[in-house]
Amino acid sequence: RDAQESRGLGDVYKRQTQLRAAGLIDNAGIETVIHAWETEGGTFTDVLTHHSGLKPETVKFFSEGGYSVQLAGGRQVADYLKAAGLVSAAQIEQIQKHLPPGGSLCQALAQAGILSQATALYFERHFGGKKPRRSLREELML
Repeated sequence: RDAQESRGLGDVYKRQTQLRAAGLIDNAGIETVIHAWETEGGTFTDVLTHHSGLKPETVKFFSEGGYSVQLAGGRQVADYLKAAGLVSAAQIEQIQKHLPPGGSLCQALAQAGILSQATALYFERHFGGKKPRRSLREELML
């Protein structure tokens, strides 16, 4: 049981780190969620959904690392963004109409105010197939 509990805490930490890297929760939000989890109990996923303001599909997406998108044949960053509940198909379609050839969907979504810059960079790097030239921290400071 201790090994299972330890693995569970590792998963919780990993999920928090990914959500923070994606700009979807800050340190104060994480503290709020952890406090609620300690006092209320239940599954971390349920507490995170209830106390973070994140959509259930966003929490589910990050808990599985986008794996269900891969299983379903998703290949484009748009598939991952939709599965995470961060953008709608209509928003993507609207942005893609005005996207120049070779343009970044994630950056266009950020410029339109649909995604934060941190979220756009996170999804572009992890699911968009682009290899970073600089660290995420360096890019966010620009």
